Amino acid sequence: MCNVSQLKTLVINGHQFQFYRFVTTFIIFSIVIEIFLGIILLFLGKDDLTDIYEQKRLDKLNNVAVFLAFIIVIFNVFVAAFGLMAA
Repeated sequence: MCNVSQLKTLVINGHQFQFYRFVTTFIIFSIVIEIFLGIILLFLGKDDLTDIYEQKRLDKLNNVAVFLAFIIVIFNVFVAAFGLMAA
């Protein structure tokens, strides 16, 4: 929700913000990756972890989910660093 409100503020302030393209790009990438992460977490939640044959696939999905969460954090740190205070 925070990314959406930041994107709304960025759209309202327009191109007068110095880092408009940079912050807009990072916010949009963050939202897209959050959607992918949500889909992966849905798959992880519905599958049975006790099934030995599924454990390797679920372990890989879990690693991808952790990596995507890390990337989202990095993107959000850059958005916060170049934040909308100057706008």
